[in-house]
Amino acid sequence: MKKEDTYTIVKGVLDAYVTANHLRHTVEREHVLRLCCQADTPFSMDTIVELAQKEFISRSTVYNTIQLLLKAKIVHSLNKQYESRCKPQYEIVYNHNNHAQLICTKCGRVSEFKPKIAENVIISRKYSNFTPHHFSLYVYGECKICRRLVGKNIK
Repeated sequence: MKKEDTYTIVKGVLDAYVTANHLRHTVEREHVLRLCCQADTPFSMDTIVELAQKEFISRSTVYNTIQLLLKAKIVHSLNKQYESRCKPQYEIVYNHNNHAQLICTKCGRVSEFKPKIAENVIISRKYSNFTPHHFSLYVYGECKICRRLVGKNIK
């Protein structure tokens, strides 16, 4: 799905959420949403803040908008279990792409990989009363860099 199509879909979701919750429709929220949709990889709050500041959107507006997008289930946190130990990263939920990610529980690094076997199993499996369109797979563990650091600290 094209980024512009994703933006159109999630903007509709945001508009419905804002209306249902009697919130204001603002240009700044739409701009932050567009920045989130343009990200090719999972993004951090700092990444969006840096991009938004070029458009004179404040850090607090970005933080509040990301929280709103989380509540509206437009974005989700990839490493929410580990937020106390690493910076959370986010991604748009409505991108309709099959993807799998390796998430380091020590440093929070997120990397993509192609899960061909899992994709074949999930897509080709017959589900009663359900037709899968896409999936997300998250594998939690330690990245190579963190494993090396632990090995150096032990010796």
